[in-house]
Amino acid sequence: HNRYTDTIKKRTALVRKGSANRGGYIHIPDMERNGFAFVNRSFAVEATRETLIIDVRGNGGGNISELLLPKLQTRRLAVMAPRHGQGMRYPEVAPPNPGLVCLLVDENTASDAECFAHAFKLLGLGLVIGTTTHGSLLSVSTDERMVDGTGIGIPSEAMESSEAVCLRGHVPFGAIENCGVVPDVEVKVSPLDHASGVDPCLAEAIRRLNSAAKATKSN
Repeated sequence: HNRYTDTIKKRTALVRKGSANRGGYIHIPDMERNGFAFVNRSFAVEATRETLIIDVRGNGGGNISELLLPKLQTRRLAVMAPRHGQGMRYPEVAPPNPGLVCLLVDENTASDAECFAHAFKLLGLGLVIGTTTHGSLLSVSTDERMVDGTGIGIPSEAMESSEAVCLRGHVPFGAIENCGVVPDVEVKVSPLDHASGVDPCLAEAIRRLNSAAKATKSN
C-alpha cells in the first residue's frame, strides 16, 4: 500500500509540474470498493482543474464503471459570479469539458476497466492513450467445484452493445473480448522506462492536454 501511495504521489507531482499546476490526476486501482473510494476522495479536487488525466492502467476490473461515467459526463455550464471574491463553477464539481481529459490504459487494463475505457471513447469524453487493453471483458464464474476440490472458471456473462451504438457504426462491446480496447494514441512503456522510472504514457498525456488547453484559450 505504501509503495502504491508513493507512486500515485509521484505521478500527481509530475502532472502538476508538467502542467504548471493546472492539471489534475486520478488513478483508479480497481473497479471495486477501493477504486470507488479513491475516486470519491480525489474527484472534487482533481476534476476541477483545467485539465484531467484519468489512469486505469493495471486496473483488473470489478463492477463500478457505470457509477463513474456520470461524474465524467457532467459539464461546466456557468460561473456563479459574486460581487466580491472568487467565482464558483456551476455545477461546482464538474470535470473539464471533452478535449481537456485523457484516459490512460495498458495491457493490464481488464474486464470492467475495459468497459469503462470503451464507454469513455463512445461518449467522446476525451483521448484514450497507452497500449491495447487485456481483452477480457467476459464475466467468469469461479463457483464451479470439482470432486477433487479444485475449481474451474467458465464464462458466465457476455456484454453486447445497444442497437443505437451498432447503428452508429461504433465498435460493439462484444468485440473487446480477445481484442481489447485500442487506444486513440499508442504509447508503449519499455522495460527500460520502468527501470528508470520514466512514464512516456503520462508524459504524452500531459503534452497533449497542455496543447489542448492552450488552443482553447486562444479561441
